[in-house]
Amino acid sequence: MKTRGITQTELSLRTGIGQSRISEYLSGVRVPEEANRKLLADALGWEEDELMAYIIRQQMQRKRAETPTTEAERF
Repeated sequence: MKTRGITQTELSLRTGIGQSRISEYLSGVRVPEEANRKLLADALGWEEDELMAYIIRQQMQRKRAETPTTEAERF
């Protein structure tokens, strides 16, 4: 996945945050700690609130994908 033309590997190199952790952040699995939010936002050229909005959208999409949509799927 590329975000703003930067691969997760490149983002890892720029921030010093492990690529697997970045993947967790950008897919909405995990929320970055305050220090990592700043590093990521700076590397992406985003404000921290833009980064968090992106992560929250990813979390919402993830939850929708995991939620059964019909009564039959719930059982």
